[in-house]
Amino acid sequence: MNELLYETFKALRELGITNSGNDFSRNMLGRSSRYYSWVMASGHEPDLGAMVALYARLDDLHTCAEVAGDIRLAAALDNMTTRIWESIRHRSLTKGPNRRKKQNGDYACAGADR
Repeated sequence: MNELLYETFKALRELGITNSGNDFSRNMLGRSSRYYSWVMASGHEPDLGAMVALYARLDDLHTCAEVAGDIRLAAALDNMTTRIWESIRHRSLTKGPNRRKKQNGDYACAGADR
């Protein structure tokens, strides 16, 4: 999903919709200004909530571009939203429950008298 996020950022920058990673984080992902750079630097998958926010904002921009008659922009945004939605859908369906690691019995009683 990181590659898709990078491609989306790059395309939006080329289209003039965003001008920096900080702007992209705040206005498209709905997160702090450093979120995008943290995701890219750490290799962590972006939060599904951030990806849904990105999808919703791009979908709104797509609708506005269609209404304004900007076919080129509408087509580009439609392609982005389709790819993002498929990624969100796939990740949502394959994500399993969070599993915490249980402590070994020796560590569970570490504070108890022996």
